[in-house]
Amino acid sequence: MSDQVRIVLVILEDTHGRVALQLRSPLANIANPDHWGLFGGHVDPGEDDATAARREVEEELSCLLDSAKMRYLRNLDRLATKIYLVFHYKVNKELDRAQLTEGERWSLFSPAQIMLGSIEGKPVVPHHLELLKDFWAQLRAT
Repeated sequence: MSDQVRIVLVILEDTHGRVALQLRSPLANIANPDHWGLFGGHVDPGEDDATAARREVEEELSCLLDSAKMRYLRNLDRLATKIYLVFHYKVNKELDRAQLTEGERWSLFSPAQIMLGSIEGKPVVPHHLELLKDFWAQLRAT
C-alpha cells in the first residue's frame, strides 16, 4: 500500500549480544513516550530504506555506520497506515563515541534484561519487544 508511512527500526547489537535502546522523552507528542525502544524513524520520500536506517541512527547517536553492514530482517505491518522495516547492524566500535541527540539516554542491554519488558521501571515499546523476541528466536533456530 503506497500510502503507508514507512518507519525503519534498527537492532544495534554489540559483540556480546547486547542491544542498544533509547529511553524516549516523556513528551506526550512523541510516539511511545517514556519507553525504551530501538533506534529508527521515518523514511523520507524517495529515500532507500537501508539509507534511512543508517541516517536515523547517525542522527540520533552522532555516529557513522557502514552501509555494507546494514542487514534487512523483515517488515512488521502493525496498522494499515504504518509499515515498520526492521534492520540489524552488528556494531564493533561504531558506538564508542556515540552521543545521544534525541531522547533521555541510551544504553546497551542484554536479551535477558530486555525480555523482562521493562528496564529501570520504564517499559520497552511493546512492538519493539515483539520484534526483538522474534529476532532472538530466529538466532536460536539457526
